Amino acid sequence: MKQSYSDLVRTYAGTLDLFGPQVLSEWATHEATAQRYADELPSGTTLLDLGTGGGLPGMVIAESRPDVTVILCERRARRAAFLKLAVAKLGFRNAHVFARDVRQYQQPVEWIAAQAVGELPILLELVRHIVPARWFLLTRRPRTWYAPQELMGFRITARREPLDEQHDLVILTFTAKEAAS
Repeated sequence: MKQSYSDLVRTYAGTLDLFGPQVLSEWATHEATAQRYADELPSGTTLLDLGTGGGLPGMVIAESRPDVTVILCERRARRAAFLKLAVAKLGFRNAHVFARDVRQYQQPVEWIAAQAVGELPILLELVRHIVPARWFLLTRRPRTWYAPQELMGFRITARREPLDEQHDLVILTFTAKEAAS
């Protein structure tokens, strides 16, 4: 029987502290949310999953979308080691682990997923060196959260898709002001 990412999480989550108990108890919901991220990506895209932790949403995307290249960016050694093991065991040719701080990543990317990185100004500072004049961010945010219309030289437009009673999947398009003119 072929192993899945979920199987590996169940095997290693406790010993490697991959996720908190709430995530594990609501695993099906978190996996479904990650699949919603996958559904938003165009074919042939490269996605940087920033601060992926134990692999959400990046591993689910890699598993369900072989047409999308996923860069799993995780600076914590134990979690990065799990990701490398999972990518190898599952034979994912479309997933790669970057086991360092994103500020050391040098390849340009148009699509970024970030679930637990913090506020937009912090995130933008972390990725500014790798994003083009137009790029996209997939993020899970409370229904009460709204993106600014402009930030650090970018115009921002948002599209929201409901995930549950309290959260939306927010797809942000960042366009450099000079490119938008």
